[in-house]
Amino acid sequence: MLLKFLGILLIAAGTSGLVMDDIPFTKTTHEADLGVIELQIDEKDNLHIPDWLGASSIGLGTLLLLIPAGNRRR
Repeated sequence: MLLKFLGILLIAAGTSGLVMDDIPFTKTTHEADLGVIELQIDEKDNLHIPDWLGASSIGLGTLLLLIPAGNRRR
């Protein structure tokens, strides 16, 4: 059951990685607190997701879905 859930999660992450090339995020680089005045500098950046990573994630997720669950009766 856990492998099936992980397989579905990997397929969803790989698909979104192929659809969205870059993931935008904001990071705080400098802060200054001068009493009443507070200064903060935020930089916007992008995280690039390679196509091979998305495709391999989909492939690995598919393999995890194809593994038979098996009977665990004793």
